[in-house]
Amino acid sequence: MFFRDERFLISQSDDKRADIEATASLGLTALQALEAGVVVVDLREADQPIVFANEGFVRVTGYTPEEILGRNCRFLQGPDTDKAVVDEMRAAIVAGRKTTVVVKNYRKDGSSFWNEVQLVPFRQHGEITHYTGIQTDVTTRIEGEQRLRESESQLRLLLDSAAEAIYGIDNEGKCTFCNPACVRMLGYESADELIGRNMHALIHSKDIHGNLHPRQRCKIYRAFIDGLETHSDTEVFWRKDGSSFPVEYRSHPIKRGDQTVGAVVNFFDITERKAAEQAFQRARHEADQSNRSKSEFLANMSHEIRTPMTAILGYADVLAAHIDDPDNRKCVDVIKRNGRFLLNIVDDILDLSRIEAGRLRLEPVPFRIDEVVSDLRSLMEVRAQEKGLPLAVEYSGRVPSQIETDPTRLRQILINLLSNAIKFTEQGSVRLVVNFLGEENGRQHWTFDVIDTGIGIDQQEQDKIFRPFNQADTSLTRRYEGTGLGLAISRRLAEMLGGQIRLDSTPGEGSTFTLEFWTDAVPDSRLVNPSHEIAAPAGNAPVVRRELDASVLVVDDRRDIRYLAQYFLEEAGARVTSAENGRKALELVEARTAAGDPFDLVLMDMQMPVLDGYAATRTLRQRGFNRPIIALTAGAMRKDRTRSIEAGCDAHVAKPIDGIALVNLVAYYINDIDALKLAEQRQRRARATGDIMTTNNQQQRILVVDDSIDAAEAMMKLLEILGHEVRSATTGKTALAVAADFRPDFVILDLGLPDIDGYEVAARLRKNPDTTEATIVALSGREGDPARLRDCGFDHHFMKPADLAAIRELIDGNNDGPGLSGRIS
Repeated sequence: MFFRDERFLISQSDDKRADIEATASLGLTALQALEAGVVVVDLREADQPIVFANEGFVRVTGYTPEEILGRNCRFLQGPDTDKAVVDEMRAAIVAGRKTTVVVKNYRKDGSSFWNEVQLVPFRQHGEITHYTGIQTDVTTRIEGEQRLRESESQLRLLLDSAAEAIYGIDNEGKCTFCNPACVRMLGYESADELIGRNMHALIHSKDIHGNLHPRQRCKIYRAFIDGLETHSDTEVFWRKDGSSFPVEYRSHPIKRGDQTVGAVVNFFDITERKAAEQAFQRARHEADQSNRSKSEFLANMSHEIRTPMTAILGYADVLAAHIDDPDNRKCVDVIKRNGRFLLNIVDDILDLSRIEAGRLRLEPVPFRIDEVVSDLRSLMEVRAQEKGLPLAVEYSGRVPSQIETDPTRLRQILINLLSNAIKFTEQGSVRLVVNFLGEENGRQHWTFDVIDTGIGIDQQEQDKIFRPFNQADTSLTRRYEGTGLGLAISRRLAEMLGGQIRLDSTPGEGSTFTLEFWTDAVPDSRLVNPSHEIAAPAGNAPVVRRELDASVLVVDDRRDIRYLAQYFLEEAGARVTSAENGRKALELVEARTAAGDPFDLVLMDMQMPVLDGYAATRTLRQRGFNRPIIALTAGAMRKDRTRSIEAGCDAHVAKPIDGIALVNLVAYYINDIDALKLAEQRQRRARATGDIMTTNNQQQRILVVDDSIDAAEAMMKLLEILGHEVRSATTGKTALAVAADFRPDFVILDLGLPDIDGYEVAARLRKNPDTTEATIVALSGREGDPARLRDCGFDHHFMKPADLAAIRELIDGNNDGPGLSGRIS
């Protein structure tokens, strides 16, 4: 115990001295046990010295008792002690009132601490003689509060400066805080307009269409229910002025222990992003439409070029058979050679288009590389010999007995490279070097070098020649035939094969084109010495035309093609009848069958007016005609063959017609394959492709509405042939009148009618009790608006020209058929 003056504690009469001393001793012991520092200051003396200090004060300040007693408390002050707080303490002492302050004090070692001081006045006989100061070191608390304030300040700064909007809600959905971005995006003036208000009712009570959006379905409140973060970018928030804007938001639950007490929501205005997405969708849609238009144009171009070329080349063959004069025969050969060149250009353009559209598919199969190389050499040697050039084929060593890739595309690349080498080489030689570079991790590494001693290519022009429709020098187009497509196609095919084409060339010395690629190794393949045997050139192979004793129906809308096919077949001994369209063909087949003299075979063009070959073939099969039908088409696409087979054809012949090949194919189906084998072949194909052409034979009432009389008539005739009851109309008003009386089961409705558009016609049909259950199919020349089509009552949508097979599947009830891509959901 440390005292300077004991009189303030011992001032009672002598007879109670012992009791007081005992009580004082207990009090002093208790003061010493306190953690807090306690001092007593004597106000009666001028400097107000400390007359008592407990051990807690010694521990807090680091001073010894001797250094404490007799000094004014100001010795604890330092440079950062707040003078205002000191003045407040002095004022309280003068006034004789209690007070509690927090002040920064300093220990003996110079370190500072936060001191919470409680001042209590002590009175004797009504006069304040002493003050008791109870001091507690609250540094940890004060610094923690400071850090918290700093953290809150930083958080507030982050919230205020954040570009994204942020607000908090309690479990009742009321706003507890929001940042300036939130206030600004929602169109309010200050946060006071949001704090305490229900945010769902304020900004999220309606969906994107303005319909009621109940809180139970609100993803923001899933944070309360599930305790998990939720996210959406397909909804809208509503501003103060009643306008909406698309948002992307996240709702994060706020937890206190295991209890969810609210959520923090951050959101962005994604108006620009949505606009960009819509613009992208429109651009992609326009690109898709452009690609479709390009594909349709190319398909039509192929048809329009191949069909007259059939006549040109076919009649050139007819002339050649009737001409003996060598000069005249040479003229015919020139016609045929240039005709073939034109067809090669068409094929190149179609290939490039399919590659660019991503529709060209590889078909890798195992094969012998030396067989493909031998075939190439036999083909290209004829061209090389015409220019007096030697064509050498070399192997750098042994090769695997089998390689697996697409032999057709590999052959196409090498033909292009070899053709160019021969074309641009006037003297010297052309070589093909095959290099098998080994196998690693189940992959075979190959290179094919095409080396020539031709004109060479300048370094600056080397990249240019791999671009479509480009050659190294435009003057070369006049000197050498070509469109500049071959190398562009070859490079892209090489990339599809998993490889590349490199070029090393020196002007005036020649060029080396290197095709490099990797393939998967074929199991059980072994290294062998390649065969160098050369097959006889195709042009020198003897071709035997077979004889025919059969009755054949030739169906084609082009008179020249009908005559040409008839000429080839009759020259072989066949009896030929011709028809100009599918409907006429049906009539002739039915009449001959009824007379007991059916045709042995039908040669059917697939693209014809009135009734095309696909529909005519299906109808023949439905009526029980089981004799062979061979498709004749100008299309060069693989899908043409597939569609023909699916329609019921047994084989496929592409225009231009090769007379000998045609006769031999007809002979095969008439003489070499019996009815049982033909039926088995059809069954195999049906199992492989899925027979989607069967019909339920249920007659339907169908209304066809199209402002094109020809289109409506063609559709109507087809559906009538299939056994349905059909009516037609060319205007919207007429369609409504016919429908009211006819009560159709199906309505095939053109959208672009001259008076009332198809959308309004469909909507009116849906309101009519007689047609409300009808299936309504939209036809248009462009993409329709799916939402509008659905709202007006359409069930399906097809682009013009209509896929008749798909429409037939729909009418027959095959609603899941592959043609029904136009379903509106």
